[in-house]
Amino acid sequence: MLICRFRSVSVYGCAVEPSASRHAAETAAVAALVSECVRDGVLPPGAAISHRESGAPYIEGTVASVSVSHCREFALLAVHAGGLPIGIDAESANRGGQLERVASKFLSEEQASSWGGEAALMLRAWTVKEAVYKCAGVAGLPLRSIPLPELIVGAVNANVKAGEVTIGHEYGAMPIQLYYINVPHFAGLVTLATGAAKPDAGD
Repeated sequence: MLICRFRSVSVYGCAVEPSASRHAAETAAVAALVSECVRDGVLPPGAAISHRESGAPYIEGTVASVSVSHCREFALLAVHAGGLPIGIDAESANRGGQLERVASKFLSEEQASSWGGEAALMLRAWTVKEAVYKCAGVAGLPLRSIPLPELIVGAVNANVKAGEVTIGHEYGAMPIQLYYINVPHFAGLVTLATGAAKPDAGD
């Protein structure tokens, strides 16, 4: 189903059906989302997800940019027909405790003082960094060096434009817009990142 559109990025999502093979279930869910995009005219007929050597997804034969995220219970596909750099990340709500144990690997000391210690905030920080990493498309970009936006009180699980961050000059100094997405029937957190482009009516 179509979840939302931000800056002309269409975000589709669906539940991952229980299966003996989690990988097969997630792959089937993403394929179903691609088919839905084709039916809606967001992607061309015959579109299918391929992967670059880096693992980044793309649609062969089109300039459209895509980003995929899935966890045990939900799959998401973000598409921009014009090729705007994008990244999306979804994480299950129960991952917060796990992230607390590895916080030092993805939060700088300064970030930990604001974003650390509370499972929901740490989970949001992780989705931001993963979405930005995918959007930037820079191999080896350290998660700790990815900036975080200003905290928005009450926006842990909301549907809002969350601000802008810029990755370091050594990685291209790309400004990236962030959006927090509230997905019906999914208890986790989702963040969308979009690369630099002129604002449009969907902003």
